[in-house]
Amino acid sequence: MHRIIKLIVTHILIFLLAFLGFQGYKKYKVLKIKHLLKVWKKKYHPFPVKKRA
Repeated sequence: MHRIIKLIVTHILIFLLAFLGFQGYKKYKVLKIKHLLKVWKKKYHPFPVKKRA
């Protein structure tokens, strides 16, 4: 009985860790894409945002 409970708990923990890791990775990926877009806008913007006299 104790072994079965241990097995179930370990499976749930592994699943949770994998799920949280995946969510974190997705969030990180989105943030990275946003950052890259900002960098791209700064480098390759067709018109300067601030006009210097």
